Formats: sequence, C-alpha cells, structure tokens
Amino acid sequence: MIASVLTIAIAIALLTIFSVLMEGIRGKIKARLQQRIGGSIVHEIHDILDLLTLKGITPEELPIYVVAPYFAFSLSLALGLSVPFGKIVIVSGNMLTIILLVLSITAIISIPAMLVNNVYSNIGANREIIITFTALIPFMLVCGIFLVKFNTLSIVEIAESLLVTPSVILGLAVIGYVVYVLSEFAPFDISRSNTEIIDGIFSEYGGRFLGILEWAFFIKRFSLVMFFSSLLAIPITKGILGVSTYGGHVLAFAFQLVFLTLYYIIATLIEERTARTRINNVIKVNGVVTLVAFLGLILSLFGL
Repeated sequence: MIASVLTIAIAIALLTIFSVLMEGIRGKIKARLQQRIGGSIVHEIHDILDLLTLKGITPEELPIYVVAPYFAFSLSLALGLSVPFGKIVIVSGNMLTIILLVLSITAIISIPAMLVNNVYSNIGANREIIITFTALIPFMLVCGIFLVKFNTLSIVEIAESLLVTPSVILGLAVIGYVVYVLSEFAPFDISRSNTEIIDGIFSEYGGRFLGILEWAFFIKRFSLVMFFSSLLAIPITKGILGVSTYGGHVLAFAFQLVFLTLYYIIATLIEERTARTRINNVIKVNGVVTLVAFLGLILSLFGL
C-alpha cells in the first residue's frame, strides 16, 4: 500500500515537472554540441509558467479551442499513469490503452486545427494524423507478436516474460522507433514546424492555452519514453532480485529512469545530426518499419 502511494506521488511529480525539466536538459545538450552556452536547464519550466500566467488566445468563433488544451493535458496525464513506474501500474497498464490514448490526444488537438480557416494549422493537423496512424500500424503488429508469444497485452507481464528471440528483438526495435516518431523528435517534428508552417497545429493558440498544450506535449513524450524504458528495465531486474520483491520494484524504477535519460540523450544527438524531413518520407519509412513488424509477427507464429 505504501509503495503504491509513493509510486503515484512520484509518478505525478515526474510527469508534471521532470518531463519539462528533461526538455531543458535536452536544450543544454544541444547548446554544448553547438558550442553555445545555452539557457538554464529550468528555462522550459519558466517558459511554461510564463505562458500559464497570460490570457488564453484562441479563434473567437471556435469554442472547442478553449477545451481542447485541457482535454489534451488530461489525456497526456492519463497516458503517463497508464505506463508502469517500476513494476507498479497505476491505471490499466495495457498496450491497447496506450494506443487508444495516443489516438485520443491526436484527435483532440487535430480536429480544432482542421476546423479553423488557417492553412498552416490545417497542414499541421494533417501531418499529425498521418504521423500517428502510420506509426501505430507497426505498433499494433508488435502487439500481435506479444499476444502470440505471451498471450497478454499487459505491459508488466510482457516485460517480465520477455525472451531473447528474433521476433521479440524485432518487436522491441519497432517499439523504440515508434516511440521516437510519436514523441516527434526531429526529423518527425513536422506537424509543429516553426520555420515551415509557423507552429502548424499550435499556430492558432497563444498565452495560457499554448502553455497547457506545450506542457501536455512534454508529458506525452515523457510517458511514451517511460513506456519503452519499462520494457527494458523490468526484464533486467527480474533476474537480479525477482519479480515480487519491494527491492525489485525500486531497482526496476531506477533502471527505468536510467534508460529514459539515455533515450532522451540519444534522441538529442540524433536531432543534432538530422534535418526535418518531408511527410512523404515519413510515410515511406513507417511503411518499411511496418514490414519489419509484420516479419516479426510471422516469426512469432513459427515460435521464433
């Protein structure tokens, strides 16, 4: 009981604060790579707080713009609480839940952007939908791999049952890629491009509403990376301290944070060496990854 309460408190703190702090750390790493001093690691937190103190700005004729940021924030927080923290799951902990919440977040920010008479917002919404759907197709095929291999879609149960087989290795590689795409690290940040489509899907927002949306996006990214990190951390700790011990939970959580930090660092390094891509290239690459996931599913059916 105590472990569960502590996990919930830590999870909420990580989702709401550490997710934004990680963006500041990424900015600091980029500055060092570019031989700049850069801002403080807490500058993203200050930016969010500054936006939250301003009056919300939206198109007057579309009230949906007022509620969309709050729905996006709530859904992003629900996504974060649906992934394991250590070996404790707060809400659901099922891979289908991850899919549904990601789709819901995309819908709630894309629909208003498609209704407004703004070409940049419309383009951003179209790109957001295409990126999400083409990335979730291989993810769903990986769900099929895990169903065949482990007869479950529970994230913790899958992580505890992982075996080193060709289909599982392909499945984990695909999930790592899908998380990168859905987190919209460069070159997949084309729905919010500032230079090309003037913030795209966020172009009609300002003030408090923009701050809430940016915050929700950071939470979504953090949640997805935590999800992938759990699939790497739990199998390692299972072999060290066992599945059911309190020490195993703490160690799994520690490894999860290590993998999360490494993922952010690697993503930042990739971003520094990658230019923003075109939507047709995203579709092509996601199509290739879909074929890889399908190959993994075929291998799993043959017991490999």
